[in-house]
Amino acid sequence: FIVVSILKMPDWKGFVNAYQMYDIIAKKFPFYAWIYPAIEFILGLLFLIGIVKPTAIATLIIMSIGTIGIARNLLSKNPVKCACLGTLINIPLTKFTLFEDFLMVIMSIMVLILG
Repeated sequence: FIVVSILKMPDWKGFVNAYQMYDIIAKKFPFYAWIYPAIEFILGLLFLIGIVKPTAIATLIIMSIGTIGIARNLLSKNPVKCACLGTLINIPLTKFTLFEDFLMVIMSIMVLILG
């Protein structure tokens, strides 16, 4: 979380514009897109300092919503730029992006069950 949040920060406005193209919360509430890199950074810090369960719950919620937005966009066949690594790295939103977010959901569930 910390690394990918930092990758979003050099072109924060570009990230916001790209993220709003497919995230279901950011489309309705642009402020969410502006604070999303900070949310990821804070989640990463919380995991590092050992606040695991509440952070896993927040991660589960955030990544589940993100997964829904990515899936909806992929189903609509609307080609957009993936904002997951910021906008300085030009990659499209793909099934692999969906897999990454879904994997984060599964990992959060596993942390909650096993941790």
